[in-house]
Amino acid sequence: MRSETQQVNHNELRTAVIYTDSKINLALTRSAKNHNHLVEEIRKRAVTLNKKNWKIKFKWVKAHARIYGNEIADRLAKEATQNYHVTCSRIPKSAIKKDNRKACIRKWQSQWEETTKGAITKDFFPRVESRLAVNLNLSPNVTTIMTGHGNIPSYLHRLK
Repeated sequence: MRSETQQVNHNELRTAVIYTDSKINLALTRSAKNHNHLVEEIRKRAVTLNKKNWKIKFKWVKAHARIYGNEIADRLAKEATQNYHVTCSRIPKSAIKKDNRKACIRKWQSQWEETTKGAITKDFFPRVESRLAVNLNLSPNVTTIMTGHGNIPSYLHRLK
Protein backbone atom coordinates (compact mmCIF):
# COMPACT_ATOMS: atom_id res chain seq x y z
CA MET A 1 0.00 0.00 0.00
CA ARG A 2 1.36 3.37 -0.97
CA SER A 3 0.37 6.77 0.36
CA GLU A 4 0.55 9.78 -1.88
CA THR A 5 0.18 13.49 -1.14
CA GLN A 6 -0.82 15.89 -3.84
CA GLN A 7 -0.15 19.63 -3.74
CA VAL A 8 -3.20 21.75 -4.46
CA ASN A 9 -2.98 25.35 -5.58
CA HIS A 10 -5.64 27.11 -3.50
CA ASN A 11 -6.10 29.81 -6.15
CA GLU A 12 -6.93 27.20 -8.78
CA LEU A 13 -10.63 26.82 -9.62
CA ARG A 14 -11.99 23.49 -8.43
CA THR A 15 -15.36 21.94 -9.21
CA ALA A 16 -17.60 19.76 -7.06
CA VAL A 17 -20.64 18.06 -8.57
CA ILE A 18 -23.49 17.07 -6.28
CA TYR A 19 -25.85 14.48 -7.74
CA THR A 20 -29.41 14.05 -6.55
CA ASP A 21 -32.40 12.06 -7.71
CA SER A 22 -34.79 14.67 -6.31
CA LYS A 23 -35.97 17.18 -8.89
CA ILE A 24 -37.97 18.93 -6.17
CA ASN A 25 -34.86 19.61 -4.06
CA LEU A 26 -33.00 20.89 -7.11
CA ALA A 27 -35.85 23.28 -7.87
CA LEU A 28 -35.96 24.45 -4.24
CA THR A 29 -32.25 25.27 -4.14
CA ARG A 30 -32.56 27.22 -7.39
CA SER A 31 -35.64 29.17 -6.29
CA ALA A 32 -34.87 32.51 -4.64
CA LYS A 33 -38.36 32.48 -3.10
CA ASN A 34 -37.73 29.41 -0.93
CA HIS A 35 -36.26 30.11 2.50
CA ASN A 36 -36.53 26.65 4.04
CA HIS A 37 -33.88 26.14 6.73
CA LEU A 38 -32.12 23.25 4.96
CA VAL A 39 -32.24 24.98 1.57
CA GLU A 40 -30.72 28.11 3.12
CA GLU A 41 -28.00 25.98 4.74
CA ILE A 42 -27.12 24.42 1.35
CA ARG A 43 -26.93 27.88 -0.22
CA LYS A 44 -24.71 29.20 2.59
CA ARG A 45 -22.29 26.31 2.23
CA ALA A 46 -22.19 26.74 -1.56
CA VAL A 47 -21.39 30.45 -1.13
CA THR A 48 -18.63 29.62 1.39
CA LEU A 49 -17.10 27.16 -1.05
CA ASN A 50 -17.42 29.65 -3.92
CA LYS A 51 -15.39 32.13 -1.87
CA LYS A 52 -12.72 29.43 -1.55
CA ASN A 53 -12.57 29.13 -5.35
CA TRP A 54 -14.88 26.13 -5.65
CA LYS A 55 -17.54 25.89 -8.33
CA ILE A 56 -20.50 23.86 -7.11
CA LYS A 57 -22.74 22.12 -9.65
CA PHE A 58 -25.98 20.34 -8.86
CA LYS A 59 -27.03 17.58 -11.24
CA TRP A 60 -30.10 15.38 -11.41
CA VAL A 61 -29.86 11.61 -11.92
CA LYS A 62 -32.74 9.25 -12.50
CA ALA A 63 -33.81 7.38 -9.37
CA HIS A 64 -33.76 3.59 -9.24
CA ALA A 65 -31.94 3.34 -12.55
CA ARG A 66 -29.11 1.21 -11.13
CA ILE A 67 -26.70 4.14 -10.98
CA TYR A 68 -24.03 2.82 -8.62
CA GLY A 69 -23.43 5.90 -6.43
CA ASN A 70 -27.12 6.76 -6.24
CA GLU A 71 -28.08 3.23 -5.18
CA ILE A 72 -25.46 3.37 -2.39
CA ALA A 73 -26.74 6.78 -1.26
CA ASP A 74 -30.32 5.48 -1.18
CA ARG A 75 -29.28 2.43 0.84
CA LEU A 76 -27.31 4.53 3.34
CA ALA A 77 -30.17 7.01 3.73
CA LYS A 78 -32.60 4.15 4.39
CA GLU A 79 -30.24 2.61 6.96
CA ALA A 80 -29.84 5.97 8.70
CA THR A 81 -33.58 6.36 9.15
CA GLN A 82 -33.95 2.81 10.47
CA ASN A 83 -31.07 2.97 12.95
CA TYR A 84 -31.66 6.43 14.40
CA HIS A 85 -34.60 8.49 15.47
CA VAL A 86 -34.56 11.51 13.18
CA THR A 87 -36.29 14.63 14.49
CA CYS A 88 -36.61 18.17 13.31
CA SER A 89 -36.09 20.71 16.07
CA ARG A 90 -37.35 23.67 14.07
CA ILE A 91 -40.95 24.69 14.67
CA PRO A 92 -42.84 26.14 11.70
CA LYS A 93 -43.72 29.82 11.97
CA SER A 94 -47.38 28.94 11.36
CA ALA A 95 -47.43 26.68 14.45
CA ILE A 96 -45.90 29.43 16.59
CA LYS A 97 -48.49 31.93 15.33
CA LYS A 98 -51.34 29.48 16.01
CA ASP A 99 -50.12 28.73 19.55
CA ASN A 100 -49.59 32.43 20.24
CA ARG A 101 -53.11 33.27 19.03
CA LYS A 102 -54.62 30.54 21.25
CA ALA A 103 -52.70 31.83 24.28
CA CYS A 104 -53.86 35.40 23.61
CA ILE A 105 -57.49 34.30 23.28
CA ARG A 106 -57.24 32.31 26.55
CA LYS A 107 -55.86 35.38 28.35
CA TRP A 108 -58.49 37.62 26.79
CA GLN A 109 -61.25 35.17 27.82
CA SER A 110 -59.93 35.13 31.38
CA GLN A 111 -59.96 38.92 31.55
CA TRP A 112 -63.42 38.98 29.94
CA GLU A 113 -64.79 36.65 32.61
CA GLU A 114 -63.19 38.60 35.49
CA THR A 115 -64.38 42.08 34.53
CA THR A 116 -67.62 43.47 35.90
CA LYS A 117 -68.06 45.71 32.88
CA GLY A 118 -69.75 44.90 29.57
CA ALA A 119 -72.65 42.87 31.00
CA ILE A 120 -74.92 43.52 28.00
CA THR A 121 -72.13 42.70 25.52
CA LYS A 122 -71.40 39.51 27.47
CA ASP A 123 -75.02 38.46 26.91
CA PHE A 124 -74.37 38.63 23.16
CA PHE A 125 -70.87 37.09 23.30
CA PRO A 126 -70.06 35.16 26.48
CA ARG A 127 -67.02 33.62 24.75
CA VAL A 128 -64.30 35.66 23.03
CA GLU A 129 -63.92 32.98 20.37
CA SER A 130 -67.60 33.23 19.44
CA ARG A 131 -67.19 36.99 18.90
CA LEU A 132 -64.07 36.47 16.76
CA ALA A 133 -65.91 33.90 14.66
CA VAL A 134 -68.59 36.46 13.69
CA ASN A 135 -67.82 38.92 10.92
CA LEU A 136 -69.54 42.01 12.33
CA ASN A 137 -69.83 45.37 10.67
CA LEU A 138 -69.68 47.52 13.79
CA SER A 139 -71.91 50.45 12.93
CA PRO A 140 -72.98 52.97 15.60
CA ASN A 141 -76.40 51.28 15.83
CA VAL A 142 -74.93 47.78 16.35
CA THR A 143 -72.51 49.14 18.96
CA THR A 144 -75.36 50.92 20.77
CA ILE A 145 -77.43 47.75 20.93
CA MET A 146 -74.53 45.49 22.02
CA THR A 147 -73.18 47.84 24.69
CA GLY A 148 -76.40 49.37 25.92
CA HIS A 149 -74.78 52.80 25.59
CA GLY A 150 -75.94 55.53 23.26
CA ASN A 151 -79.05 57.47 22.40
CA ILE A 152 -81.55 54.93 23.71
CA PRO A 153 -84.16 55.51 26.45
CA SER A 154 -82.78 52.95 28.93
CA TYR A 155 -79.29 54.47 28.79
CA LEU A 156 -80.54 58.04 28.95
CA HIS A 157 -82.77 57.12 31.92
CA ARG A 158 -79.78 55.71 33.84
CA LEU A 159 -77.92 59.00 33.26
CA LYS A 160 -81.04 60.98 34.33
